Amino acid sequence: MTLAEVFNPNIIKVGLESDDKDELFEEMVQVIVDSDSSLNRAKILEALEQRESLMSTGIIHDVAVPHGKTDAVKNIVGCVGLSKKGIDYDSLDNDPVHIVFMLIYPQDFGEENLHIFKRLAIILESVNFRSDLLQQQTPQGVYEVICRYEEELGDMYV
Repeated sequence: MTLAEVFNPNIIKVGLESDDKDELFEEMVQVIVDSDSSLNRAKILEALEQRESLMSTGIIHDVAVPHGKTDAVKNIVGCVGLSKKGIDYDSLDNDPVHIVFMLIYPQDFGEENLHIFKRLAIILESVNFRSDLLQQQTPQGVYEVICRYEEELGDMYV
């Protein structure tokens, strides 16, 4: 599975309005539920909050990767969000978050889950990836940047 398969323009939000992590989870889960009304909003939020209680998923370089396991989804669901102003996220580096990759996956989602995280980690290390993402004005533009960087890295994912 590729990042291009996990994320799609219909589940990308440019211009997040949230000020903090709790608001962010609400805002992004709403984007996910708006894309598929059969999904259980409460279960998704619970999965995210449960995982976040273990340790912050705000990593470094203004990026957060909140994620959680739940029986509310049958396949992995990814959502991307961008914030110009930054979000108070209680990140490991204490910096505000501007880029969010949210991943929701089924309880039995094993090796494939790790593979997606590896792909995401590699692409996040690309020199201009984050700045290229933040320059995008549309969900389609964000998606195209993800696809372009993933394609450029090619076999590094194997």
